[in-house]
Amino acid sequence: IYLLYAFGWMERFFRTVHRDREAYAYVSPAMIGMLVLVFAPFMVGIGLSFFKHLGGGKYEWVGFQNFINIFFDPLNPFPHALNFYYTLCITLLWTFLNVFLHVSIGLGLALLLKNPLLRMKSIYRVLLILPWALPNYITALIWKGMFHQQFGAVNTILDNLGIFALLGIERVSWFSNAATAF
Repeated sequence: IYLLYAFGWMERFFRTVHRDREAYAYVSPAMIGMLVLVFAPFMVGIGLSFFKHLGGGKYEWVGFQNFINIFFDPLNPFPHALNFYYTLCITLLWTFLNVFLHVSIGLGLALLLKNPLLRMKSIYRVLLILPWALPNYITALIWKGMFHQQFGAVNTILDNLGIFALLGIERVSWFSNAATAF
């Protein structure tokens, strides 16, 4: 019965492809791109996860040992940055905060721009769309420059406001500590 169902499913699939061949012709470049750029590397990565790289293009089969090493790593306890569970917690916290802040700030700005008494709405809308229009790489470079220890705008502003003198600390190296980098 399962084989009949499988062949019936395949027959319906090919009948649909034949009937809607023009639509599939339009979608096929994207489907091929997804296969080549996403699914193939994903499957290769899954396959490689069962091997240990020995160098020189040689691999040794280790089975699930790589997964055991990741989940039960005795060398890196929980608060260590290379610990799987620590990284998972940081990723979940980062995701939650990003979604919460993006939705909250976006909703607040949308409600603000909806106000009929607000002047120069078009200028505000252009200013709000600029970060989206900049490429992510350029945005990352801007943020990296802003948090540079010696020349960054954030440390310069905090220094000019006297925050460092008040706290009795030097300029912060933002990317050398996990808490400040977060």
